[in-house]
Amino acid sequence: MTDRPAPPVAAEKPVETIVHGETLVDPYAWLRDPAYPTVEDREILAYLEAENAHHDAVMAPLASLAETLFAEMRGRIKEDESSVPVRRGDWWWFRKFEQGAQYPWHGRRRGAIDGPVETILDEVAMAEGKAYFDLGGVEPNRDQSLLAYAVDEDGSERYELRFRDLATGEDLADAIPNTQGAAVWSADGRTVFYARLDENLRPSSVWRHRIGTAAAEDSCVNEEKDPGFWLGIGETSDRTQIVIAVGDKETSAVSIAPADQPDAPFVAAIPRFPGRQVEVDHAHGWFYVKTDDRHRNFRL
Repeated sequence: MTDRPAPPVAAEKPVETIVHGETLVDPYAWLRDPAYPTVEDREILAYLEAENAHHDAVMAPLASLAETLFAEMRGRIKEDESSVPVRRGDWWWFRKFEQGAQYPWHGRRRGAIDGPVETILDEVAMAEGKAYFDLGGVEPNRDQSLLAYAVDEDGSERYELRFRDLATGEDLADAIPNTQGAAVWSADGRTVFYARLDENLRPSSVWRHRIGTAAAEDSCVNEEKDPGFWLGIGETSDRTQIVIAVGDKETSAVSIAPADQPDAPFVAAIPRFPGRQVEVDHAHGWFYVKTDDRHRNFRL
């Protein structure tokens, strides 16, 4: 099409960075607002608005076709879909999309799988009026009196960890910013472990939080200083051990702590060895380790 409007052209403002003795030049570094995910620089915003305007102008002749394709794809989706209920103690947890909704609703039933429904989280209501919304991990404590859940409301992929009293439906004062979006409860149901992100969005440290205290009082229980490795937090299948896994694409290691001892230090269950990947689980008093130390397809 020869009548397309000319696209905006970003100005080049070279910025030099020296890494390992090499000089790297980025002519578009000015487009990265230092305050991201908050972007207030007028020059950056003006350029982004020009990009959006150019897109709208170019795509305008195809608007009706886009609507037709969207309707066809949507017509092949079961919109009022529910997940398979998952048993958690005395409760059956599930989520459901209402007709036309862009976000699901989370609920649970006590005892019978077809019993009365209790609302846990309504993502449609939570997202209302927000330019962006994403729900991260959703995890109740052992007696299911409290819920840990994480939200990203600006698209930065930095989740705020929040806590809800499931008896009242009210959120607690506890709120923890800048997390990976997942949480693991200790057996006492009053202590939570979570991963914080560094400036590069890397989960680099695991922290312990006591319900009822400020995030500033949380304590670091594990930190990974190598920028090539990421941390992850989880628990074993029998929920007796809390697990911290660290790894890159070919090397990993695992540290553990008893779930019923929230103050216990994490100890290295499987130390790091270059080129070796490991996964650890626990059941019936035994640890099970899957590793590729002798075969590329792993052994148990």
